[in-house]
Amino acid sequence: TQHTASSDFLHFCSQFGKVALLNKFLNVYRKHPAGRWSSLSQEENRSQLQEYIDQYNHYLEYRYDRDYSARRQALTNTKKDLLIIDDFFPSPHSGFRLQEMTSILEKMQSVTLYATGLGVSFFGSDTVDSLVRHYKMKHPALDSQIQVIKPEQLQVKLLYLNFFNLAYRLIITEGYQIPFVFTIYPGGGFALHDPEVDKKLRILLRSPYFRKVIVTQKVIYDYLIQNRFCTKDQVAFIFGVVTPLAALENSYQVRSRFGYGKNQLDVCFVAHKYTPHGEDKGYDTFIESATYLAHRYQNIHFHVVGPWTENVLDVSSIRSRITFYGSHDQEWFDEFYLDKDILVSPNIPNKIYNGSFDGFPTGCATDAALREVAIFCSDPLKLNQRRYKHGHDIVLIQPNTAHVVKKIEQYYRKSKKLRSIGIHGCKKVKELYNYDKQIAPRIALLQQELDQLHDYHPAGPSPQDAPLSIETLVEYSSQDHFHLSNWHWTSSLPRKLIKKSKTAASLTKGRDLKGILEKMNNNLDKIKRVRM
Repeated sequence: TQHTASSDFLHFCSQFGKVALLNKFLNVYRKHPAGRWSSLSQEENRSQLQEYIDQYNHYLEYRYDRDYSARRQALTNTKKDLLIIDDFFPSPHSGFRLQEMTSILEKMQSVTLYATGLGVSFFGSDTVDSLVRHYKMKHPALDSQIQVIKPEQLQVKLLYLNFFNLAYRLIITEGYQIPFVFTIYPGGGFALHDPEVDKKLRILLRSPYFRKVIVTQKVIYDYLIQNRFCTKDQVAFIFGVVTPLAALENSYQVRSRFGYGKNQLDVCFVAHKYTPHGEDKGYDTFIESATYLAHRYQNIHFHVVGPWTENVLDVSSIRSRITFYGSHDQEWFDEFYLDKDILVSPNIPNKIYNGSFDGFPTGCATDAALREVAIFCSDPLKLNQRRYKHGHDIVLIQPNTAHVVKKIEQYYRKSKKLRSIGIHGCKKVKELYNYDKQIAPRIALLQQELDQLHDYHPAGPSPQDAPLSIETLVEYSSQDHFHLSNWHWTSSLPRKLIKKSKTAASLTKGRDLKGILEKMNNNLDKIKRVRM
């Protein structure tokens, strides 16, 4: 035990019995130049202690991960290339996020992921500590890269974020001053043609720290470019969503399908719930369709997965023909979909709020397709762009009861064709959502940005009263789309609040800040940035 911190060793032993304190000296610790500990440099000692902390955290199965992470952080003043901050990781209910972050951690060497836990309650009662503990037990090689406490001692080159609202909160509201890349998925606070969202988006994308944005739907790409939020070279369009590799690689054993081993047609609705009656996901359309079909056909059964109950909408007349399962993680669906035939996804935009919409197809739909379940999906915004072929690997529907009923009845009479759509849909999803199409481009983009960056930045928000430096102003002004009017400023400050350094002085070439600002935009005077 000579290399082991006593407290960690005793902590480990306490699992097996009480630890007694003998309040007297038993030996003497000798410090000498040839000692196995004393001979190490301060940096080597620190590295050794960090290794011990990681080892005991693992030995104790991460039950005290938060405490060990805090101790580890107190010992380090580490520089990392990439920092990822996420509110939902590592919830198993967010399969795309779980896979993307895991792949980045595995592929890129110098990465820290800060799991804030602010969003995990959306999926259930699990805490971020319990989720991280289970994740680390499953991925022990990644344990030191993930933490649940703010990385206050860390310095990084680049920040990576998922979803618009998280990027705006950290960069603008909290004031993180780190070059950043983020992904705009449908949802997450993003909306089309919403004045407030447009205002925030323009502010975010004109930050001097903005590097690149990934978009997953063509409508988002067109919206950013056509409205001049950013330039084409600042946007990477990667269609679709990251899909769990296990789901892509598995060869699922189909138990039975309608007309093939069973004479019952099983129709599913799988979605998260964002509105009281699920109008955005088309849950009302699904229930109306189910009610009509259940009364007309005795061998059709309906299945609902997600936070839905029989009390959301009236299902009393078909209660014996519809089953509610609650919310489940990805692995549960392997068994669930073994004998299911159709997943109905009649999504409608602008129902959660104006400008809101779903991606095409939804993640729940692609999960079903991977299990050879035929997906019946609406596409009101024409996002398909001929990737899927109607009647071959997907059935395109209108988000209304009459059309949903018509299409289900059509394939009720064509079980062979329905089976073919399920098989071809699985092949298409694997083609569009494999590692090389989804994960590899994201990792390559992040690495490309890192290769262009050399400076490290504190991995946390700047002080709320931090002034905007002249370097930052010059960096803003160098952007073609920069306008000071897009930021909020005050002009009645009692003292000069712009920091000056040797670099700043050389940039001003002897002129005061007022002279620079007059040239930039209409005679603005001594200013201070006011955080939104």
